[in-house]
Amino acid sequence: MKQVGSSFTSDMADQHPDRVSGFASPFSSYGGRAGFYGIIETLQCFEDAKLLRSRLAEPGHGKVLVIDGGSRRVAVLATRWRNWD
Repeated sequence: MKQVGSSFTSDMADQHPDRVSGFASPFSSYGGRAGFYGIIETLQCFEDAKLLRSRLAEPGHGKVLVIDGGSRRVAVLATRWRNWD
């Protein structure tokens, strides 16, 4: 259970089920941060980084970008981007 401010995420989900959602992630590392939060935006870019490059050039305004590359055959996120905030 994660405490956010003065509330736990489970309490917020119980109090606002229509406004709070979550997901189980298969990943365990998020750039060395113990935790993060924000509005999630999903970008689908099947085996192609062109759309990703243009999206990363725009302001993120604190959102969490989830990248769906569509397969495991190629990497769409270059190592030079890994330290972006």
